[in-house]
Amino acid sequence: MWVSAVYTLSGVCREMLASEMLAHRWAVQVLQVWNDSERQAVQATVLHLLALQRLRGDQQAVGRSYCAEAADLLRHYPYQPDPRTPGDPTRGAELVGR
Repeated sequence: MWVSAVYTLSGVCREMLASEMLAHRWAVQVLQVWNDSERQAVQATVLHLLALQRLRGDQQAVGRSYCAEAADLLRHYPYQPDPRTPGDPTRGAELVGR
């Protein structure tokens, strides 16, 4: 039963993460409707996610990974620059080599 519960939870977490990643892409589109350029919209969304990462650290909600979500958004817009400054502590493995 425990293995089944863990498997179910991991499936739910994957679905939640995929849903969040899709929501961030929509956020970029909404910001563009509100007159942000694509670059501004991507940067604002990535910076928001990384601020949440710094704020919450290891205390993220179940099924969330702010760095992974930011990396996914940057992979979706590969021609947009990474908005982080050199030395930013969020430059972890999840965002390297996007």
